[in-house]
Amino acid sequence: GDNPNPNPYNHEYVDLDLPSGLKWATCNVGAEKPEDYGDYYAWGETTTKSDYSWSNYFDSVNGSDENFKKYNNDGGKTQLDPEDDVAHVKWGGRWRIPSSGAFYELQDNCTWTWTSMNGIDGYKVSSKKDSSKYIFLPIAGERDGTKFHNAGYYGHYWSSNNGWRDSYGALNLSISKGNIDIYKGYRAEGKSVRPVLDNSDPVEGENIVFADSVAKRACVVQFDTNGDGEISFAEAETVTSLRGLFDEYKDITSFEEIKFFKNVHTLSGVFDNCRKLDSLTIPDNITDLGSYTFGQCYNLKSVVIPETVTQIGTGVFDGVNIWKLDIPASVKVLDEECFGGVCCVILRSTTPVTNGYACYGKRGRGVGAVFVPQNLLNEYKSMSKWSKFTWYLYPLEMYKDKKELLNNTLITEGAADLGLPVKWAACNIGASVPEGYGDYYAFGETHTKNDYSSDNYIDKYSHSGKNQLDLEDDVAHVKLGESWRMPTYKDFDDLEDHCYWEWTTYNDVNGMMVCGFGDHSRIFLPAAGFRSFTNRYNVGISGTYWSSSIGGEWYIYHSFSSSDYGCGGINSGADGLPVRPVTE
Repeated sequence: GDNPNPNPYNHEYVDLDLPSGLKWATCNVGAEKPEDYGDYYAWGETTTKSDYSWSNYFDSVNGSDENFKKYNNDGGKTQLDPEDDVAHVKWGGRWRIPSSGAFYELQDNCTWTWTSMNGIDGYKVSSKKDSSKYIFLPIAGERDGTKFHNAGYYGHYWSSNNGWRDSYGALNLSISKGNIDIYKGYRAEGKSVRPVLDNSDPVEGENIVFADSVAKRACVVQFDTNGDGEISFAEAETVTSLRGLFDEYKDITSFEEIKFFKNVHTLSGVFDNCRKLDSLTIPDNITDLGSYTFGQCYNLKSVVIPETVTQIGTGVFDGVNIWKLDIPASVKVLDEECFGGVCCVILRSTTPVTNGYACYGKRGRGVGAVFVPQNLLNEYKSMSKWSKFTWYLYPLEMYKDKKELLNNTLITEGAADLGLPVKWAACNIGASVPEGYGDYYAFGETHTKNDYSSDNYIDKYSHSGKNQLDLEDDVAHVKLGESWRMPTYKDFDDLEDHCYWEWTTYNDVNGMMVCGFGDHSRIFLPAAGFRSFTNRYNVGISGTYWSSSIGGEWYIYHSFSSSDYGCGGINSGADGLPVRPVTE
């Protein structure tokens, strides 16, 4: 680069105006000019050789590509020690191999231009503040075994991080025309090394203390610019994006240290599929929750959203397990399916938030209930994108927690208004009290019998092309008349998604208490099991209830147990199941 600065070790460097202050060498280890390829080293080795293979790799146990002596993921080291850092060993002082975080910083904070220097292809990496300051990274290829590959096509530069779950690999910068990325490479291969000069002095107490070691490791791989295996508060403040941070570290359980990353303003996909994460307080530097920030975080039960957030993107909370999500008045934009795993959504905006499609669930259940300011309720109900959801819009004042809902009126006879499109009977067919199991029926039959088997079952609807029982074969309609009928599978879906379910014991009978939101009623569904042949199964353990819906040659039921209330299934129709009627 232009105007390289001399340093005490007689190697030139360029200050690229990076947030960390790191200086980058103008040449590879073993090179005399920027465009020279230089020498090739296996990861952690400090000498060149003619054969780069596992059989002679310094850290391998008996030539294995799975077992390692020093740098491994079973309690061993994952960051090179100075004695194994070829840049430090060859050049001395504060020269070292860049961490993967240093490469990410270089990628994000410089301009990369594909070019040629003295006939050698590579990337000119320039300061965004002063384009006269740059380094050149030649496309130097690599060595594998005794072979030399891909010079002029690919360049591979070691980082100091083992980094990923598979300890046979270490992270390296991989470049080719049109491609710049951080990849995992086999440690035994010979790759280039471009040193950095760290001129920062460590300060006592400067490093973040992480509660979760997995979260720390992910941050070190991405953001540790000085290669000390820690993340300082200063390093965290240079970060502007967390996207992809946990792509290889899905086992995190917490990341409250997010508050130290003060220059991050958007979260997009950061925690997607982190299924052990259970809570997070979003800091007030965040303004935008981008697509699938928490998608499929099935164990996520609590998120605190600050007043600084103005937008919630597609699928942000789809597939979570949150009972109540309080959306501050600052949020004005909701994208589709963003609340798919939330039971109760509180919208505090003083003007209507327009996208009702946010209530759909793509990878999880839909929203249970949405609570809005009383003075906006009718306006919400008149808006086109809320038209399908008007029956589960409630005024804010009607929100109740789980314990309060369990005090709603239990309906013991007749029909219960649970706030759904249909009303549900208080008892099963054949029962006179809510906890009564009642009678059992084969699908499409309206009489009980002693033996529920295919031998005495007339299958009337299989392959009939119909998707629902005729009323003459609907036992609820036959027994109760008027508008009573068996519930469809959609009715069960609504009951599942838009009520609170709690496994309990009522009058010494196990089952589910199903509570409507707000001031609506509740019903009890006993765990009545089912009948097959002459036996009765799973009584007190699970409930399996017929719907009137047909799926091809199968008949659809809804079931629940102490651990789950959302299990739909199919049956040949011959088994005897209880029926809980509904009415319009």
